[in-house]
Amino acid sequence: METLKQFHGLPCNCYTRRVLLGLLPDPNADSCPTIDPSVYDYAIGSAEIVDGNWTIYPSGTIPSTSTATVQGSIDTGTTWFNITSPLPYNFFDGSNGVPTGQSALYTRLLVTDQYGCESYSVESTVTG
Repeated sequence: METLKQFHGLPCNCYTRRVLLGLLPDPNADSCPTIDPSVYDYAIGSAEIVDGNWTIYPSGTIPSTSTATVQGSIDTGTTWFNITSPLPYNFFDGSNGVPTGQSALYTRLLVTDQYGCESYSVESTVTG
């Protein structure tokens, strides 16, 4: 919880200050902050073929206030589809399998924070 702080002798509007520092999205703006895709440390720790299709075991560092959706692309990243519904941050520890329904694909995470801002992880590829 943010406490009231003094800034040059004036009370600090901490929410506004966080928006200005880029830590929170501006509710009056049409855009969200840009997030470096590598910050999520997305990787496929292991994968296995089940009935001809990949099941991946994704890992990543997702903020506890966010959810992530595993997305896939079969056209080298031109179009993307959701493989999962939004999953909690603690799902991405590398031990949970995600059936992809595909024999080869690009994958990434669509991360949505508590304010509805979306960003993406780096992409990872699985091939047969």
